[in-house]
Amino acid sequence: MAVADAAPEDYDGFILWEGMLNTPDPAVRTLNQGYCTALETQLAAGASFDSSIGVFREVSRQAAVNPAGLTPIPLFPPSLTNHQVMVLALSTPTPGPISMPVPNYIQMNGSLAQDRLFFASEQRVFDNVVGRFVNYTPVVVTRDISCSLAGLVTKYVDDLEDFHGSLLAIGGGRGFGPYLDDQLAQFTGTSDKTLLLKPAFGHIDHFMTPDHRKFVEKPIYDWALRVLGD
Repeated sequence: MAVADAAPEDYDGFILWEGMLNTPDPAVRTLNQGYCTALETQLAAGASFDSSIGVFREVSRQAAVNPAGLTPIPLFPPSLTNHQVMVLALSTPTPGPISMPVPNYIQMNGSLAQDRLFFASEQRVFDNVVGRFVNYTPVVVTRDISCSLAGLVTKYVDDLEDFHGSLLAIGGGRGFGPYLDDQLAQFTGTSDKTLLLKPAFGHIDHFMTPDHRKFVEKPIYDWALRVLGD
């Protein structure tokens, strides 16, 4: 969205992938106003990076190497196994500027009681979260996103009406998906808008599902063929 806002006439199409920068929704704005203030305070104190996202990687690593063992991570109840902690961390809404930017937000849908993820391939989780996950996020990036979602910063979305191409939005109903209509509505210069919403998916279930090609690659391929031609 920020790229579209900065150069709206330079592109034939954009994909809005499970994310957002602006919404009139009061619950989202209120939630992110607190995050914006907290992140501004961190920056003023000299904090450059947020490493809390690394918790997801360590949780998944423990589940991969010793799923039945009790968790050694003090953030979680010591009676839970490493596998249960992974399911808990990925499928339960928790506060924080990275883990809960919108209400009801989860990383992947699952059940602690059933000790399983509903849609994600655990092997894909291990391969991608453990093997490739970025451990650090620049605080300034998280600040810009949170302050924009709070409605306090508009410079990333104030020229979206000048984009006249095609839009494809892909999202999960337990991630940013319920608010993707808000994002599409800000592109007032085009009527070519497609929203693919999976109501039960969490934030990264599209990426982690074993049906990745069906839910991600094929829709993008078909859209690109239509927009760009052969």
